[in-house]
Amino acid sequence: MREESLRDANKSQLVDNMREEDKLEEIRPVQTSHSVNISNEDRHRRSMNLIDFLYSVSKMCEDNYDPLYANVTEDEIIEMDKAYGRHISLENGLRNPELVAPRTRIKWTRERIMIKEDISYCWYRTFVIAADFANMIPQFRQLPIQDQCQLFRHNFATTSWLFYLDAIIKLGLIDGFPFGNGAYAPKDIIPEYNPFINSDAHHYYSKLLIDPFKDLDSKEISLFMTILLFQNGESCSDKGSEICRRMNELLIDALWDYQAACGITNAVDGSEDNEIHCFKANGAIPTGRILLQQARLAKETDSLINLFDEVDLLQDEENGYLSDTSLTLD
Repeated sequence: MREESLRDANKSQLVDNMREEDKLEEIRPVQTSHSVNISNEDRHRRSMNLIDFLYSVSKMCEDNYDPLYANVTEDEIIEMDKAYGRHISLENGLRNPELVAPRTRIKWTRERIMIKEDISYCWYRTFVIAADFANMIPQFRQLPIQDQCQLFRHNFATTSWLFYLDAIIKLGLIDGFPFGNGAYAPKDIIPEYNPFINSDAHHYYSKLLIDPFKDLDSKEISLFMTILLFQNGESCSDKGSEICRRMNELLIDALWDYQAACGITNAVDGSEDNEIHCFKANGAIPTGRILLQQARLAKETDSLINLFDEVDLLQDEENGYLSDTSLTLD
């Protein structure tokens, strides 16, 4: 009897110890990359591995599709519009993206002019790609589901745009915007879908959302997409915020090292603002890499929203005209 009581007491103590360890694990701060002394060579290797991984993940998500939806026709797009998971919660959508929309094969061809169902296809299929991309990143999976939802609420629009941007840069915006299913929106405005926008809007669209990024390669776009995904970590729980902070440090380190590999150096120029600026031995640095450099500086505020302030001025403006006179676009 005494032995049984002793075993029970030991078992109870073991359970209590495990619970205490679980509590410590929950509150133990995530170790940051800068708290570990590593050589420049090791950091460079880590950065290149991270960039290669993110690029591979983005390509896997683009190439992955359900064989049943390998060649979706326009009629099938119309039928699919009735079955999208509009009722699915964001939490369930992140856990089971296939409930939101089927994984159709991505086609960047321009076989037909868009119909209204292509707009909803673009939105829901892009969500699935963005969710697949995020779920393949270990640091995102470490986040509590509530924090994952928070990041998607804040960052889905900007993150998903980078996915289309990569395709647009490769193809060139010749005939119009591709939807990824063989349809495209032509440069000539379709009044049915754009009643308040004139052709000037397409000029600003290209100037602000496409042209600055044309010089970025696919690896830089994948890196930028991930940087955007982990922004606004301050809106997450303490644990989630720390994970986002650590991930941002890894990403910014990778950006720093990749730019150095591209021949771009970073230094304080000695001016009064004491800001870091880019220098390149053989000429000016393209605009897209300057925007990526701004991401390096923006890590102090954990927000890249300032990079998109100019774009926000275009929202809700009728006839494609800007009402803010403080911004001049040529």
